[in-house]
This record gives sequence, C-alpha cells and structure tokens, in this order.
Amino acid sequence: MENKESKQATRRTVHRRVRTGCLTCKIRKVKCDETRPSCTRCESTGRKCDGYSSISQSSLSQLQPSLFPDTDSNCLRSLDRFYHSLESAFCLPLNYLFWSRIVARLIVEEPAARHATISLMSLYETTHQDPAFVQLPYDNGFSLRHYNSAMKEIRSLKSVQSDQLDTVLIVCVLFACIEFTRRDINAAMTHIKHGIDLLNTSRHVSRIGAILRYMSLTPIFTIQSMWTLPVLTNCPSYRTPEKLNSFIEVQGSINSIQYDAVQLARMKEQHRVSQLQSPGLLDEDMPHIVVQEQQRLNVAVESLRIKFADFRARLSIDPKFENISCILQIRWLMLKIWVICLGEDDEVYDTCMDDFERLINYARKSQLLPTAPGFMLEVGLLPYLYFVIAKCRNLQLRLRALSLIQKGYNHNVDIFWDPSIIYRMSKRILRAEHGLEIKDTHATVLEALRDSPIFTEDFRLCHDFETWEADKRINLPSPKGKGARTGSIPVSEALGVPEWKKEQLEVVFSEI
Repeated sequence: MENKESKQATRRTVHRRVRTGCLTCKIRKVKCDETRPSCTRCESTGRKCDGYSSISQSSLSQLQPSLFPDTDSNCLRSLDRFYHSLESAFCLPLNYLFWSRIVARLIVEEPAARHATISLMSLYETTHQDPAFVQLPYDNGFSLRHYNSAMKEIRSLKSVQSDQLDTVLIVCVLFACIEFTRRDINAAMTHIKHGIDLLNTSRHVSRIGAILRYMSLTPIFTIQSMWTLPVLTNCPSYRTPEKLNSFIEVQGSINSIQYDAVQLARMKEQHRVSQLQSPGLLDEDMPHIVVQEQQRLNVAVESLRIKFADFRARLSIDPKFENISCILQIRWLMLKIWVICLGEDDEVYDTCMDDFERLINYARKSQLLPTAPGFMLEVGLLPYLYFVIAKCRNLQLRLRALSLIQKGYNHNVDIFWDPSIIYRMSKRILRAEHGLEIKDTHATVLEALRDSPIFTEDFRLCHDFETWEADKRINLPSPKGKGARTGSIPVSEALGVPEWKKEQLEVVFSEI
C-alpha cells in the first residue's frame, strides 16, 4: 500500500504539448510560460532565452484555399500578371481605382470578368514582348478562346437585373479594351454603345457610367466616336468641386467638359447639315441654345484652369506623378483650343499658337520623364500631338510635334491609337499642305525643322481631322450667300449633298 502511494507521489504531472514555447524550453523539453520577449522560466534559472521561432509564411500560404480552384496554370499566370501590372505599366493612376478595386474584385466573383481579363492580359503579354504583334492581333488563340468564353457567360444571363447591371457594364468595358487592343475600333464602339444603351434603359444609376463616358471619349477624333454613339443620359454630370484635391477630380472635370463639348459639336453639325440640305436656311443664325452652351463651356474651361493651378500650387508633386500632371495639362490645353475653335473657320486656330506651343512643351517633358514601359489602358500622347499637326498652321510647331511622334513611336503600345497610322497621316498632311517629303528617320524631321519657313497665312487646312481616313478632301464651290461654307470637306460628306454633282468635286488627296 505504501509502495503504491509513493509511486503516485513521484509520478510526473502530464502537460499538454504546445508548439509555441521558446526555443530553449523546447530543447529542454519543459513547459514554457511564454512570457515575451524572454520567458520567466529561463531567466529564473539563469539560462539565456533564445526567443521564439516565427511562423512559416509558406505553411500559412499552403493553408489558404485557392481563389480559382478550377483554373489552369496559363490562366493563373495571366491573372497573376494582372495583379502585378496594377503596380506598374498596366494603367496610369488616373483610372487606377477602377482596375484595382472594381475589376480586381469582380474577377473573383464573376467568370465572365475573369475570362475577359485573362484574354486582355494574354494580349498584353504578347504586345509587351513584341510590339509588332499588335499589327497581327488575331494570332493569339488563347486570348480568343477566353474572349469567347466570356461572351458565353454574359449571354447566359437571362435578364439583366439592377444588381447585375454593374457586372455587365464592367464586362462591356473589358470587351471594348480587348477590341481596342485588336485594333477593331468598330467592334469596340459596338460594346461601348451596348453598355450606354443598357444604362440608358435602366433606372439604376451605375458608378460605371463615368467609365463608359471616358471610354467613349478615348478615340474622340474618330468619326465613329462622335457620330455613332448614343448620348449617355442616365449618368449624372460630374460637378467640379470648389477645390480640387486629387488628380482623379481633375480628370473627372476634364472628361465632363470634353463630353459636353462633343454634344455641342453634334448640335453644330446638325445645324450645318440642315443648312446644306435646305438652301433657304443658309442665312439662319446658329440657335441661341448652341451659342449659350459654347459660352458656358468656355467659362467652365477657364474655371478649371484656375482650380487646377491652385491644386498644383498646393501639391508637392511626387516625382512619379509628374507625368500624370503633364498629361492632364496637355488634355486641358487641347480641350481649351477645341472649345474655343469648335465649328469655326481655320483661321481661328491661329489665335491659339501659344497654347499649341505649350502643349508640345508638356508633351516633350512627359517623354523625358521616366515611365513604366509597355502597354497602357489610357490615352497616350499620340492624339494630342496629332491634334497639333492637324489644326496648327505653323509648320515649325507641326514638325516639332511630328518629331515627338517619331521619337515615341516604339515607346509604349497605346491600345486606342495605332502609332504607325498616326505617323503616316501626319506625314501625308505635311506633304499635301507644305510639299514636304519626310523620310522615316528622325534626322530628316530635324533637318526639315531647321529649314522650315516662317509661318504664313496663305493656305487653308485641307484634311479631315475627325476621321481615320484623312486622305480625300474636296474643295467647296464658290460661296453663295451669307454664311456659305468655304474650304474643303470629306468626299463622303459631299456625296451626300444632292445639289452637288460629282464633276464639281476635286480630290485633293488622290492616294489611299
């Protein structure tokens, strides 16, 4: 009896094993009291406490379930590239929130968005590795398969409910980006038009409306953008705050004014066409509402200039955002020139020479700033430099703009504008209006710039800026009556005027 009691007294107390003790107590195989930073048990016995081991990050990552369990390795690589690209070249900070929050979250929840993003990123990888691939975009079978899968997922929706509208609109934007990347402008416009129609027929006010409005402005100088897209009615106009506090607010203000300017251009064009079709209306003045709207836009542009200047004065710009500031300055300058000269004669652009020169200087500064290489889902410098070549009659400024276009030819892949088309159109304008033959070397541009004459006002612009096909123009007949239009217009427009005969048309640009 006494032996049993003595054995029970000497038996060690069993403790539950833990894996969180200090390294010293683990080696000694004793219980640790886990006091931090050094355990009391080690210190009370005069031992050195070796601390605690950190939890392996790799073991934690293995415990996390995959967000895309049924996705193969190629798709996972594209998705991984998307998330990493958000921090580099995939998009400028101007639309960063759309990609980093809205799209990134929808990829996890919606298969259509996931397939569309994989398709887009596959094109991105290919163009990033080989910029010339953008000329042959249909060779990417992997991208096309996921594009078709995204289409099937969207079509599987029986009806678009209010809670699904944002999803469908986001996928519309992704589809448009894919088509822009494939250089199919008409298909991209179809997706944007579908999104606008869908939003206009819904009572739901979507946050994606502002993105659709921006997308409809990206190819603003193509005929498809200005005249085939419906007006976005179910999207409240952006109100410029009294004090600008971010680049996003500046961009929103510019987009809003630019969109209203496009609608003003539509009204002016409708009035002009009605005058051409009804000779009795030639003496009729521009409707008062159109004049008022142009005055309002001029005031809005000037107000934005003051607020933007105040914002830049208050902001100590991080060097990595200097490029964003330059691009917004360029966009504002082009908007100012466009609103002032909208629908007027060519000579009115001569009053904006200082603004044209400032635009070129900002573009040059932007090219000198460090930027992430590769693909951009934002409008680059190309359309603004082409705007100078198309509308500025000063040859020296035109050649400086052409020099920047040529210098940035292989800089970035702009999905909205094809650099080769812009460059060829620019050279054709200079050949037609100045008789200059520019070879494809930067030295010839600089040589032409050195030998260019002083600006003269003895010629008119004879190209069409609002279309990709800036090849054919006709001279108008002699002006008849007050308000008769002079100069030249596109052949396609002239052929639609019944009182004109084909033998009256003189093709200025004969080659295509």
